Amino acid sequence: MTTATPDPVRVTTRDLLAEIETREHTSPRPAELERHERSYVRWMLLSVIVVLGALYGALWWLDPISVTGRQTRFSIVENGGVRQAKLDLMEQLPATPDVLVLGSSRSMKLNPATIEDVTGGETAFNGAVSGGTTKDIYLYARYAEDLWGDQGEFPHLVVGVVNDVLRFGGTSALDPRLKRYLPKEDAAQANQLEVAKALLQTKTVEAGARAVKRVVEQEGPGALLNPVQKGTEINADLAVVGKQKGNNVEFLDDRGMQEFKPGADYSKSVEVRVERQMTVFARNGYEKDPDYTGADDRAVDLLRKTIELANRNGDVPTFWVTPFHPTALRFLPDEYDVRNARFREVFADLRKDTSLEFNFIDLDDISSFGGDPEEFHDGIHPTEKNTAKIIAKLHEEGALTRAANRR
Repeated sequence: MTTATPDPVRVTTRDLLAEIETREHTSPRPAELERHERSYVRWMLLSVIVVLGALYGALWWLDPISVTGRQTRFSIVENGGVRQAKLDLMEQLPATPDVLVLGSSRSMKLNPATIEDVTGGETAFNGAVSGGTTKDIYLYARYAEDLWGDQGEFPHLVVGVVNDVLRFGGTSALDPRLKRYLPKEDAAQANQLEVAKALLQTKTVEAGARAVKRVVEQEGPGALLNPVQKGTEINADLAVVGKQKGNNVEFLDDRGMQEFKPGADYSKSVEVRVERQMTVFARNGYEKDPDYTGADDRAVDLLRKTIELANRNGDVPTFWVTPFHPTALRFLPDEYDVRNARFREVFADLRKDTSLEFNFIDLDDISSFGGDPEEFHDGIHPTEKNTAKIIAKLHEEGALTRAANRR
C-alpha cells in the first residue's frame, strides 16, 4: 500500500495526523517528514511551557487565593489575610499573653475574653489560622519564642488538634517572618512547589478571572499594575460580592479574635448545614487526597519540635482534640478511622518519650464537655456557646493557665 506524503512545506496539523493514522510503519519514511514532526513536537512543548509560565506569572501577580505571602486586591479567600494579620497583632501586644491559642479554624473560635473570664485574669491571644497544620503551629510557636522567649515570659500553648493537623502542608511558611524558621530546602520547596500547586489549579484560574473583572470595574485597569495592599488597608470587598470580614485586619480584635461567622446564613437547620459542609469536607480531604494516612512523618517531627520548644521555655503545652458534630462522621469514608487511629498513635508514642511534657485532652465526643449538638455552625465548627464550654472544661482539667503548666 502506497501512502501519499503531504507537502512538508504546506502541511497542516490535520494532514499530518491523518497521514500518521494511515501510515504503514514498516514503510520507509521521508527524512524531511521526520524532521517536520520533530520540529512540530518541539514547538508544541515550547508553547505549552510558555503558556504555563505566563499563566503562573499572572496568577502569582494577582494571587487570588493569598498564597504568596502578599495581600492583593484580587484576593477572594476569606481567611487570606488572617495569617499576616495575626503576626502583626502579636507584634503590637503590649505584654506577653499568658495563653497563646494555636491550631486550625476550629481553634479560631476560642475567645481570649472568655479565657480571661474563666481563669480569673489570664490574658490570651488567639493565633489559630484557617486550615492550620503542625507546620503552622510550629512556626507560630517559633515566632512567639522570638518575641517573648528572651523575656522569660513564653506563653502557655493551647493547641486544638485533629487528624488533619498532621499533614505537612500549611501556607504560613510563605510569610517571610515565618519562612526563616524552616530549613532552606523546605523554605524553597514551600515557595516553589506549594505556591505553584495552589496557583495552577483550575479553580484558582477561574477565581483570578472573576477577581480581575470585579477589581478592574471598580478601580480601573491601573489596579493590575499595583495589586498589593498594605496590611492595615486590606479591602477584601474589591474582588468579591459582600464584605469578607474574616479577611480584614480591622475585624480582628487586638487579641486575635475573629467575629463568629459574620454574615452567615442560619436559615437552614444544623443537620442540613452539617451535611452540606461535611460533603465538601469529605471530597476535599479524602477523595482528593487518598494517600494521606493520618500523619506525615515531617509533620510529626514538627510536632515534636513544638513540644520541645515549649518545654525549653518552661511551658507544658496543652493539646486538645477538637470535636465533630455527633452526626458528622457518617459523611466520612472508612479511611477516617484509619487516619484517626494513626493520629492518636502519634500522641501515644510521644507520651512514652520521658523527655517530653505535654497535656493531651480528648474532647472529640461532645459529651466530654457537656456540648450541645444544636450549637454547631456546621460539622466541625462549634458556636460560641459550645466553645465557652470547651474553655471551661480545659480550665477544669488545669490545662489552661500558664502558672499551672510551668515546668
